[in-house]
This record gives sequence, structure tokens and C-alpha cells, in this order.
Amino acid sequence: MARIDQVTPEQATGRAKQLLDAVQNQRGMTPNILQVMALSPNVLDAYLKFTGALGQTLSPRLREQIAVLVAQLNNCGYCLAAHTAAAKRAGIDESELQANYQADSGDAKTKAALQFARIVTLERGQIREDDLRAVLLAGYSEQEVLEIIAHVALSVFTNYISNTTKPDVEFPPVRPLAAAS
Repeated sequence: MARIDQVTPEQATGRAKQLLDAVQNQRGMTPNILQVMALSPNVLDAYLKFTGALGQTLSPRLREQIAVLVAQLNNCGYCLAAHTAAAKRAGIDESELQANYQADSGDAKTKAALQFARIVTLERGQIREDDLRAVLLAGYSEQEVLEIIAHVALSVFTNYISNTTKPDVEFPPVRPLAAAS
């Protein structure tokens, strides 16, 4: 059960309404977590701008793989469900998703990105030189490494909002693995 209210598109006014209408037009739905963010149009606007800015370099598939991993690590049921659904729409099958929840992948380069994202998440950015070297040696550019870090930060942002506010999950539920860390 949700801990705080959310602003439905029908209730929204002013800037919150403009932002929620844009989400609805772009996505064809308005996820509950974004309706929670609409309580502060500044938060929703920041999320939408951050998401939009990061939509250029990493593939949609890798972005979702990072998001499911970080949601798993942060025990965020809402985000895990939302990004699992998005990952499936991006063509990621169930066995790959199960691996992704544990920073693994059938693709070596993706695995390197997920392992790096896991370390960044768990160590709160305090990584070792070897961790950075490993992701670079796997074939990621310095720009891509920065974007992996940014996607971790974006996921942490939404995980923390979700874990704190507990919006109702409108996606097929996914149970986080018992040993997230």
C-alpha cells in the first residue's frame, strides 16, 4: 500500500499536469511512481530530463539490464517489476534476465558492464582501479563508463523514491532474489 499520495493525471494542475501529460503522450501510460514524483514537479522534471539525457549512448537493452540489476541490489520491488517488463519489451528473455539480476549475462561485454554497475552500486562509487580497468578492457569507452555510472545513479534515485513511498505496482510483480548483495 502506498505510503504517500500520488497526483493522478486527472487531478494534476499546472506544471505537474504538463509533465504528466507529456509522459502519457510519450509512453501511453503514466506509471504510479511518476505520479508520486508529480507531488514535486521539480522531482518529476529532474527525473524526466535525466532519463532523456541518458537515452543516447547505451542501448535500451543495456539500460534496462542495469536498471533491473540495481533494483535487485536495492530490493526495490516496484522498479524491479517495471524494468523487468521493459526489459522483456526490449527482447531480453527470462534466462538472461535471471542472470542480469545477479550481474551476469550470456554476453561477455554486457556482463562486464553489469559487474561494474554492481560494484558502483554496492561500493557507492568507491571502486578500485582494477574495477574501472576491467570495464574499459571489456570494450566500453570512458564516455560509456560515465553513462553506466549515471544509469546506476538514476536507478538509485528511483529505487529510493519507490522504496520510501511504496507506490502500488501496476506491472507484473517480480520477487527480488533473496541474496541481493
